[in-house]
Amino acid sequence: MTFRVLFICTGNICRSPSAERLLTSALAHHRSSGEVLVGSAGTKPVLDAAIEPQAAQLLSAAGADVAGFSARRLTPSLLDEADLVLGLAREHRSSAAQMWPSALRRSFTLREFARLVSRITTAELAAVVGDGAPLPDRLRAIAELAPLHRAPVAHPDLDDVPDPYGREAEAFEAAHVQIVRAVEAIGAALELSHA
Repeated sequence: MTFRVLFICTGNICRSPSAERLLTSALAHHRSSGEVLVGSAGTKPVLDAAIEPQAAQLLSAAGADVAGFSARRLTPSLLDEADLVLGLAREHRSSAAQMWPSALRRSFTLREFARLVSRITTAELAAVVGDGAPLPDRLRAIAELAPLHRAPVAHPDLDDVPDPYGREAEAFEAAHVQIVRAVEAIGAALELSHA
């Protein structure tokens, strides 16, 4: 069964396509990765635009494919189809919940989700999904376990990846590093059930 991940940011040209392409690249080594569809959309997209050049350069340097991207608008149907919705900031998670209320239970910010899945233990995951389970089942399991680790945080703004659009190169690099680390945490959680 296919598992769909949807990343959301504002313009859909910097943060969400970066997360989309980095997660797609990270999942490529999994045999059943074709059963996971990773996409992105924007709340106020630059429709049909390619990935912003500074973001694209960082993605290419990280080995991610930037070809063929076209920015699109967040729609209720995209939210309805998504099994996991990851906003790049709290405002994007809120926009998803306002547009499609049933998406709330499966919506997080990317950094929040990364923090939560890093708390999942091998034993917890094994109780939900067995060793050697297909990638979509492992993703579904960590998405179900993540909310169990929610707790108040002192600085919720740290769950946001600041928007680098229109800013200096350092802002793009900082956003890229935050996205890479979050994607790595998700990948590590997937490996717990694949060891």
